[in-house]
Amino acid sequence: MKYCRPALLVVIFAFLFAPMATLALFSFYEDSYLTFPPKAWTLKWYAWAFTRPEFVTSLRQSFVLGLSATAIAALIGVPATFALVRGRFRGRGAIEALVLSPLMLPTVILGVALLIFWSALRVKPSFWTLLIGHVIVITPFVVLNVRVSLLGVPANVEEAALGLGAPPLRVFMRVVLPLIMPGVIAGAILAFLISLDELAMTIFLTSPTLVTLPVQIFTYVEWHLDPGIAALATLLMLFTTALLFVMDRVRGSEHLY
Repeated sequence: MKYCRPALLVVIFAFLFAPMATLALFSFYEDSYLTFPPKAWTLKWYAWAFTRPEFVTSLRQSFVLGLSATAIAALIGVPATFALVRGRFRGRGAIEALVLSPLMLPTVILGVALLIFWSALRVKPSFWTLLIGHVIVITPFVVLNVRVSLLGVPANVEEAALGLGAPPLRVFMRVVLPLIMPGVIAGAILAFLISLDELAMTIFLTSPTLVTLPVQIFTYVEWHLDPGIAALATLLMLFTTALLFVMDRVRGSEHLY
């Protein structure tokens, strides 16, 4: 009986990771179509992923969009979380529910709603309209991570600093922010990854001059399926795994504070 649980975990993880392993294996095929067994192995498709101008441009646009959205979400989410956790005011629960409401809405519905909203205002799709949409989607993830860190900081730490004569802003910047920094970094990493991977909402707000990487991949695989896309997806999986590892290490060091 004691061997059943490890065996079950192995089966579950094998089932979950089998598609990704198959995709990574396909990226090393020499032929441009899926066969088994493969005739030969090659790394040329990884070079192909960095030489296709449409993918390079889309990757750059996705990174600029993701970093911009993450910075704005952090600037909004950190002080908002502090106010919601430490503040005592009427309507706090309603405001918190409003901030976290994008988590309960499918991004497809949110994308349609934003498209109708911008169309009603006669605003054409642009980088800024898409940026606002991404900020709405990822801000709750910053709030949740910062909330967990802030709940672990005793309120008497702030009261002691205030009692020594420090103004509230200095208390937040010099005392609170360093203590919750692991939550801020973890929330920012998670928000950036979600922004980088967002497709359902982005496809409604994109324009011919602004095509993010997920939209570009989605458009490409409608007509092509080759190891080049598998190589690009494998690189994205490795990048995501690396950032998640960093996030886990940052979260693991939180107890040191």
